[in-house]
Amino acid sequence: LGGAGAGGAGASGAGARAAGARGGDAASGNAGAAYLAALESAGRTGAGVLARMDALAGPHTRLVVTGGWSDGPAARAVKARHLGPFEHVAEGFAGCRGAARAASRGS
Repeated sequence: LGGAGAGGAGASGAGARAAGARGGDAASGNAGAAYLAALESAGRTGAGVLARMDALAGPHTRLVVTGGWSDGPAARAVKARHLGPFEHVAEGFAGCRGAARAASRGS
C-alpha cells in the first residue's frame, strides 16, 4: 500500500508518534511505519469514497464507522483527519450482524 511513512506528509497523531518512536519507515520493513502507511492509504481511499457518495446522494449528515479499520486510537485519528467527525461503534462484526438482520426480514 502506498502512503506516507512516519514523518511523511500527513503523518501525525498517536500512530505517527508510535511509528516514529520505533524509527525507520515502511520501505525499511518497520512494522509501525508500514501500519501507519496502510492507515493513511485507507483514509485517503475512504475520503474518496465518501466524496463520491456525497456527490451522488447529497452531503452526508452523519458518519458512523465500525470494524477493524476503526479499532485503536491511531486508526481513528487517521480516519478523523481524512473523513472529518464521526461516531465510532465498537460492536464487533457489525457488517455480519446487519446482513443477518436483513436476511431475517427476508430482504
